[in-house]
Amino acid sequence: MQKHILAYQNKIKELSVPDDFSANIVSVPDLFAHYKDVNFLYPEKNNKIEPFMPLIERNWQAARRAEKEILWTLMFNNPEIRSMGSVTFWRSTKNDWVAQHLTSSGYPSAVLAMVLTAQVEGMEKGCRSIQNWFQPSNKYAAKVFGSIVNTVGDKYSAVQSFDYFEIGPKSIKKNTKIKNFAIKKCVNQKPSGIYNFAKKVRGDIYALAENLDNEDIELKDVDNLYQKYGLSRKRHIWMAFYKSKPVGAIIAYRGPFGFNFSLFENRCDLLIDNNLEDDMAQVMCAHLIKEASKAYPFGTKKDYPLHCLNITIEKSSSHILEQMGAKKIRSYNQSICMNEGFEKWFGHVEKIYLSVMKIMEKRYKGKFFPN
Repeated sequence: MQKHILAYQNKIKELSVPDDFSANIVSVPDLFAHYKDVNFLYPEKNNKIEPFMPLIERNWQAARRAEKEILWTLMFNNPEIRSMGSVTFWRSTKNDWVAQHLTSSGYPSAVLAMVLTAQVEGMEKGCRSIQNWFQPSNKYAAKVFGSIVNTVGDKYSAVQSFDYFEIGPKSIKKNTKIKNFAIKKCVNQKPSGIYNFAKKVRGDIYALAENLDNEDIELKDVDNLYQKYGLSRKRHIWMAFYKSKPVGAIIAYRGPFGFNFSLFENRCDLLIDNNLEDDMAQVMCAHLIKEASKAYPFGTKKDYPLHCLNITIEKSSSHILEQMGAKKIRSYNQSICMNEGFEKWFGHVEKIYLSVMKIMEKRYKGKFFPN
């Protein structure tokens, strides 16, 4: 395996990629300043998290102490031409990572080279999967990440679209109970079939990448790692049953606030059986959201300063949350690649990289970075 990784590292060198890509080469404040410089934070998102930036910065600083075990940022930084780019990774489950915040102040060839370097890093670390979230309107992300299934295939990759909502638990009206309906919390000792239900609703790749096939569905092992650095990473799951058959579930993630600027580290994934009638689905969702709200200490500045839940849901079911008064934030695509597809994904990004390099060579006479 090590020889295989070295071959890819040599491949990157052959592509004239500068070898000064390093992890965490700038401080967290400087990285956040870079995000502002390249307008990474659009107004709506910035307004939402700006009041909590001191908390977010503290969480990132704490995670940095773990080096590459929890959260790390791969960067290129060329002060001479005032060019900087970054991509950040954080551990979501035991061996599954989220890639995020791909930014650049220019020079797309450098960005793609950085992505190639990150992929080799993922191979070296033995990541089980890497996922990222991006807006469908982001043409660059759609080209690099959204087309992954075309190259890797659906056996080891997936791209799915979801709507992202926020809702305050207090705004949910009380619903009458349904006969033969029950809510059960899934714990390590009694997982209650969440893996199979997640496969049915969101597919096998999602269920595997979220590590729902593991005995530790509560992420206690991951939390133990986070706890070493004064942080926490947990998962709470509830399932809904009608006549003893699973019809819904909510997966509530808890992590260091602001690890992701869209707050995916603290999202809830709401899964609904498509065969469920809307009236029953709405009652079920209300009960599930009420249960999930127990996982979030609303308004606690040191932990979770919001007063709402952020929820992903399949587009086909998003009208149910709208009818409940939830506010749609925007739509996102979730792109996932399993370890078995990393080699093909490397080739996918390499192809895009070489195409961009040809343009760069013509424009800047073969130089990776222009003067």
